[in-house]
Amino acid sequence: MGGVDVVGGSTLHASHAALPFDQALFGQIKASGSSFSIVQQAPLLVAGEALQFTTEPVREGLQWTLESLSGDEGDPGRIDPQTGSYRAPPAHVMTGSFNRLLVIASDQGSGERSVTLVTVQANAITINPLIQLCYYGQKVELSAGQLDGSELSWSIKDPVPGESGRLEVSTEPGGDHTYVAGPRVANKTYVLDEIEVANSEGDTRSAYALVLQREPGVVVKPVENPSLPPGQIQLQALVNGTVFDAIWSLPLEGPGWIDEKGLYSDDMDAKERFVLIKALVDVGSFGEFEGHLILPLPLTDFAAAIRALAE
Repeated sequence: MGGVDVVGGSTLHASHAALPFDQALFGQIKASGSSFSIVQQAPLLVAGEALQFTTEPVREGLQWTLESLSGDEGDPGRIDPQTGSYRAPPAHVMTGSFNRLLVIASDQGSGERSVTLVTVQANAITINPLIQLCYYGQKVELSAGQLDGSELSWSIKDPVPGESGRLEVSTEPGGDHTYVAGPRVANKTYVLDEIEVANSEGDTRSAYALVLQREPGVVVKPVENPSLPPGQIQLQALVNGTVFDAIWSLPLEGPGWIDEKGLYSDDMDAKERFVLIKALVDVGSFGEFEGHLILPLPLTDFAAAIRALAE
């Protein structure tokens, strides 16, 4: 596999590529003709973590700089230009679940340089999927991990007897854990379970299972409104094709805000990648009906998908 030029004569020599949704190259960045190289090649860090960069052989008087890769607009962190001491950005200033950047060591006298690719994760733990819709009694495959590969503990947070599901070690090839939804609950449309994963240091990450007990009576749809600013979306609640007033809520207490008219506003600083929105409609003698919508976040990154939902 060939190399990819990344900066100032340096090349990423890839060992393998990952497709199809995101193209990821894994390998080592080498600076053409350089007599020194950065020891810490392709490190993975968690937000806020520190790392001291060094070279082999040791070279005095190097200038250390950061360079964000194309498409990564988040804060790259800070590096001491004389010592190469790097501090990853805190999670609250990162614009996505991870940042990629280049750390560059330059010899101002000779013009030589060495480059390494750094990946910073916003969370110590990754979990997938973040939210899953299923029916009572169904099974959902889940996976989680952390940078050092150590074992994680799994649990249903605040389980409700007779309603919540349970967790099992997956029997699927290469599987991790399986969520098994609980039995049907009478007089409910939804059961919402929070699945929490924790490491030995007390870091946690959650995924959610929205379990349907019956078909929702309310359809929640976006309404096209070009006059709304970026990060806002108008929603409507329909029962049998007719629009009704609804009581709107965010069962996970965010991210963002929704008003009594169904206008949802995204929180641009939030790190969550989705929002769960529910609508409750009172149809008089016919009773109350519920519906939901799961929107990807941030809204500005998914304009085409949201337009499709409105059709």
